[in-house]
Amino acid sequence: MKARGNYKEIECFLREFYFDAPIEEAQELQWKIKMLQALPQKDLSDITTPILREHFVEAYGYKEAFDESIYTRNVLNPRIWIEMITPYRAFIRDFFQEEQKRRFKECPATIKQWLDNHIRKYDDAEYSNLNTSPVGVLTYGAGNAISIRYFCRHSTYAGNCGKNQPS
Repeated sequence: MKARGNYKEIECFLREFYFDAPIEEAQELQWKIKMLQALPQKDLSDITTPILREHFVEAYGYKEAFDESIYTRNVLNPRIWIEMITPYRAFIRDFFQEEQKRRFKECPATIKQWLDNHIRKYDDAEYSNLNTSPVGVLTYGAGNAISIRYFCRHSTYAGNCGKNQPS
């Protein structure tokens, strides 16, 4: 991995351990390395420890719900496309009440219904290469089609838009 001048952020992320037993440090380190390997090299040169930490901690509980390659590429990896990587998983987790999260899990189609009822889609309100973060989509209730797809793809409850979520 080539972090260039950002090696201290990567090293800090690798040296910190976030879970107590029964997760062994070696297993946690292995998953952190897989997360870093899933990121494009450009991200390694400017990502911060707090962003890596938040995505790792929030995604870790989903690892048993998916095949390893799908989990690593689509859940653990904070990169979706060309968006700026920001910490948003904990915000999304805390945004919805437990009853709503239960409905999303039981019937994933309710995620799309919720989006249709609560999020306005503005295709002409954003530049094609400048999109609203998932936190912004929820906070302001609006975004373009790409911003809404970012929200759906990487929200804690809507991992793969509601499929295969852990308990």
